[in-house]
Amino acid sequence: MVKKTHRIFFTILAIGLGILVVVVLSFIGGRSRGPLEGFFSEAGSVVQDVESKVMIQQRIHKRSDHLDWFGKYKADIRQMKNPQILLLGTYDNQTKESFEPIIDFEDSLHTTFSLIHIYTAWGTKTEEQFPGK
Repeated sequence: MVKKTHRIFFTILAIGLGILVVVVLSFIGGRSRGPLEGFFSEAGSVVQDVESKVMIQQRIHKRSDHLDWFGKYKADIRQMKNPQILLLGTYDNQTKESFEPIIDFEDSLHTTFSLIHIYTAWGTKTEEQFPGK
């Protein structure tokens, strides 16, 4: 009878420990990154960077070619404060990742925007913290 009780006790203990391990790993797994996830995430970023650079370099009409006229505005702050022409600009909330959506938008409109608006929220969330360095 004692052996049967010991078996039942250890079986219940093993099941309980198994459940505890699964719960702990599930909780920790949502908050951390494993080595494979980190590797594939980094590899994806590298591929995206290379694709972006190649796509921008392969463009027939580069943005800088269309913005030669804008040099006088960049050189003189008074020109920027009181421009004699209308300066068009654009914003896309994906610019944190890449300027490709803006370039695609310019291509679809057959224009080159002289201004690109970049917005970064500063707040209490971790991703909104003001850069310290």
